[in-house]
Amino acid sequence: MTGRMAESGNRFCKQQRSPQGVLLTALLGMIAFLMACGNPALPDRLNLNRSWHFQYDSTGTGLREQWFSPDTKIAGWETVPGNSYWRDTYDGAGWFAQDVWLPKVRSDRQVALVVTAVADSATVWFNGTRLDMRQYNRELRYADILPVYRPRQTNRLVIMIRDTGGPGGLTGDVYLRKYQSAGELGE
Repeated sequence: MTGRMAESGNRFCKQQRSPQGVLLTALLGMIAFLMACGNPALPDRLNLNRSWHFQYDSTGTGLREQWFSPDTKIAGWETVPGNSYWRDTYDGAGWFAQDVWLPKVRSDRQVALVVTAVADSATVWFNGTRLDMRQYNRELRYADILPVYRPRQTNRLVIMIRDTGGPGGLTGDVYLRKYQSAGELGE
């Protein structure tokens, strides 16, 4: 190696050992790691039976104030477990809301929101859009959410339950499921 090339090479090595060089190397390594691992795919089934924000609504305020909107502040609502009933003495509407971060979905798949049971009836919104919940069998209701699905960001799911007698609530499982045909959803 000529003297000039060796000098140039030594300068490069010295820069890499400097605090700035070490920081740059670490930053580039972290970026490479995040690009490789930081883009998880949606699992075949994503369980949403964790805690929900909940609000009773005996006066219809929720529809008037559009509680189904992703902009609605739900932090002050009561926190309740998924798959549960509310008190037996209340008949009326109850609103369940949940924010969930969702990854990218492969283009050859659809994504269904599945609600297996409610007492007594439900209206469902995803990111502020009312879903047409189709009934597959007696208890399983689903809707394709891909048109309103926001990959790599937080999505808002809101379910308004109307109870007309006895205990009411979100009484079954709620999950997201990748599928190609509706027949795959009949579990």
